[in-house]
Amino acid sequence: VIDHANDLGALVVAAAGNDANNCPGYPAAYRHVLAVAATTSSDRLASFSSFGYWVDLAAPGTSIHGTWQPSTYTSFQQGTSFSSPIVAGVAAMAFKALSEKKINIRAITTSEIKFSVLIDAAYTELAVRTLHTLYGLDQT
Repeated sequence: VIDHANDLGALVVAAAGNDANNCPGYPAAYRHVLAVAATTSSDRLASFSSFGYWVDLAAPGTSIHGTWQPSTYTSFQQGTSFSSPIVAGVAAMAFKALSEKKINIRAITTSEIKFSVLIDAAYTELAVRTLHTLYGLDQT
């Protein structure tokens, strides 16, 4: 199913897991999946988050406000399942920007996305500049 989605040009994003270890979690560890760990408000790996060579990036995953039944809100939710939708949303915005530039997003592979998204904040600006250069995006 994941390979088929990838073949159709879809980006599959999955939560890495909340096991606080480096054992690959599935479906996040599958090929063609962007695996997402959770960070704290101080931009550190959350204590519960799974991690390892198979994790591609991390996003906020602690003290998350959410919805609850019936029609109420909760606070202080945590987990990589809260991190992965943040990444999926940002990816959707990036894909929209690319498609507006008439760039064939189906030609961009999950491997290229994984290579382009760097976890270390020191390299974020370089990664953004590289993507802008590769795809002719404005840097404003």
